[in-house]
Amino acid sequence: MMNLQKRNSSSLERQCNLDISKLKEKLARHATTTFVEYWVPVRLSDVQMEQYCGSLFSNASVLCSPLKLDSVELLLDILVSNRKCCDHPYLGDWSLRTSFVQGFPQPQKLDAEIKLSNKLLLLHKILLEIRKRGLRVLILYQSLGGSGSVSTGDILDDIIHEKFGEDSFVRIGGGGGLSPEKRRAVLNTFNCKGSDKFACLMETRACIPSIRLESIDTVIFFNSDWNPMNDLRSLQRINLHSQFEQVKVFRLYSSHTVEEKFLILAKQGIAPEGNILNIKKSTCYEMLTWDATHLFERLKKLHDFATPDIDSIISDEDSFVEDVFLELSGILPNNDTSNVCKDKSLILEVEQIEGGYPRNVSLLGEVDRSSLVEEGIVKEPPHVFWIKLFEGRKFRWKYFSSQSSRIRKSVQRFEDLIGLAPNEQEHAPSSTIVQNDHTHVTVGPSFEALSDIYSLIENSVRPLESSMEYSIGEVPLEAAASHMFGDRRQKNLQVGYNSLQIELESLQKQKTKISERREEM
Repeated sequence: MMNLQKRNSSSLERQCNLDISKLKEKLARHATTTFVEYWVPVRLSDVQMEQYCGSLFSNASVLCSPLKLDSVELLLDILVSNRKCCDHPYLGDWSLRTSFVQGFPQPQKLDAEIKLSNKLLLLHKILLEIRKRGLRVLILYQSLGGSGSVSTGDILDDIIHEKFGEDSFVRIGGGGGLSPEKRRAVLNTFNCKGSDKFACLMETRACIPSIRLESIDTVIFFNSDWNPMNDLRSLQRINLHSQFEQVKVFRLYSSHTVEEKFLILAKQGIAPEGNILNIKKSTCYEMLTWDATHLFERLKKLHDFATPDIDSIISDEDSFVEDVFLELSGILPNNDTSNVCKDKSLILEVEQIEGGYPRNVSLLGEVDRSSLVEEGIVKEPPHVFWIKLFEGRKFRWKYFSSQSSRIRKSVQRFEDLIGLAPNEQEHAPSSTIVQNDHTHVTVGPSFEALSDIYSLIENSVRPLESSMEYSIGEVPLEAAASHMFGDRRQKNLQVGYNSLQIELESLQKQKTKISERREEM
């Protein structure tokens, strides 16, 4: 009996020592592995830029409206649309896959699809270099659903699968598609010694403490959360083992876009927190207006040239992407310094300070901006900025046969809202878009006309604002409408506002339900 007790005690002691050893090893990994983050810029490709600007222009009725009742959900829809464009044009419109690359042989088709997005083009170059050096990489991404069933993860999956082979990577999504057992089996194939898999593609929300990754040499954030610090928090939740004490994290971002503004707000310590549906309208406008002037000037230069053949997509490579890649090659682990750029002028190394980012670093868009011009823009009300930006512009779309799809939720044509009669609409000044076939398409009242109408609204309402805040159904707005349009138009305006109010209440209910579901999850 005594011998049995001794054996049990000895066995228990060995097990305890083993558990303590494993715990010490785990703690040592977390203690010795630190992350060094780099912000890596890319510029939108011509196709992305046209889609990005088209999304803004087609939602002019929302952006140019001075009315305080406009729903923040409408602005969020535009933001999400432009975020998708920064990843790949297909996310904004899946039908582009047919119109752009139809008829190409498969190898050329894949190259064309990669080059439609400069961010994807840079990622492809990085992965080629990582595999060449025998390194292993974790690619984290925010899943943005596209117009069909395609998502950011699907596009990344397709490219890696076709370019490097199905045995070269594993993918872990965050939608609950994998059971714990299957996820464990996938991770085991990646962590197995001698595995040919060099990339782990993982959705950011899939990062949980039970995930263990072996021999990770570098990390890439393909895109960012609304609050970029959340991406790092997700990364820190998983058990990541590396042969290096410092693991380099490369965050890709599209300069002069909402993605860049995410990072600027993060370093200023004012990035959105919590439920994104609670984001302030002023923050939405701040993101959307960021460097829009720069992009529309680039678009004008693009449209001033002769219409290119779609074949040019697969032959032209953005020289900026190559410059960034050469600079990044010098930062990757185990680099061959004989053929890389030593000047770190494009990529920023950002060190976390008390859980935040340093304020004294300038992103590419901040460096490129004209401070005097932008200072004036910041002081303008958002709707005035957009009216001035769009005023008198005509577009000769090169890659799209029409505008990007408009956000239609709760939006009515402006002439319908103020009650213009059909014959009055016919004679109202209108702005035009020049299509590929050089025909002019009317898109509603010109921005010169809208500017005059908005000025009239402001001048009529301003004297009343001091006594009462105007909103749906309140006396000051009715008085202003009556003064401007007469009783008939006042009634039409009121009917339009009432319908908007009903829609807003419905959206608010949906928002509350979504918040409750997320809290439950």
